[in-house]
Amino acid sequence: MMAIREVSRRPVVVVDDGSDIHFQTIFGQVAELGAVVLTHETNQGKGAALKTAISYVQQHFPNSVGMVTADSDGQHAIDDMVHMAEVLEAGEQGLVLGVRNFEKGQVPAKSYWGNTITSKMAKLATGLTIPDTQTGLRGLPMAILPAMANVQGERFEYEMNMPLELKVLQINLTMIPIQTIYEGQNEGTYFHPVRDSLLVYRRFLKFGLSSLTSDSVDILLFALLLMTVFHNASTGTLLLASVLSRLVSGVVNFSLNQR
Repeated sequence: MMAIREVSRRPVVVVDDGSDIHFQTIFGQVAELGAVVLTHETNQGKGAALKTAISYVQQHFPNSVGMVTADSDGQHAIDDMVHMAEVLEAGEQGLVLGVRNFEKGQVPAKSYWGNTITSKMAKLATGLTIPDTQTGLRGLPMAILPAMANVQGERFEYEMNMPLELKVLQINLTMIPIQTIYEGQNEGTYFHPVRDSLLVYRRFLKFGLSSLTSDSVDILLFALLLMTVFHNASTGTLLLASVLSRLVSGVVNFSLNQR
């Protein structure tokens, strides 16, 4: 907080997401330096903390150009935070991601592979090439805050869901390079490898399961029609069975994806 104040007088909002009593001195010092400290009585997750900050900015800084989000684990440089604010002040109206260099050997192995996998899955789901899907340094213009507040997710999956919703919300994506900083092999992260990975990939897994279910319905119904209704395997009956099974599986796929 002291470093931020040395280079910028922009308002700072800090969210204490249910930290225990040992950290209250730190949050007290942050408040004394001029930051607004918002407190969750219990830990609700990173997504919930970001939504709390978004709501506060909307209510108390309605005339600002937007907000910059940054993690508290030392991964983001003050200069990059200020530059992100300047990008918003220059008139950017879409979501801005601060993208780090994820070349192999430059970051911890679990971060490299985690980002590589999610980046490829995001490409398949949205058509967007996002080199750094895990970045916490983001610029959110005021115009998109209501939409970002309604993106699903209360924990780490919230940040992944943001870019996945952009096409539906008709919001542009801009990416700017930032410094790659990992202190102590990212030991300060609260990311739980199993629990939080399942949350991040849940949407991909659900759509994958939807496709698998639809394919199974298609194949099973086709076989069932041939065995019970169309006893002669002529070209006409094969075509009709294929059309009927494909039609039913299409309805199943649409219903599952819609829900």
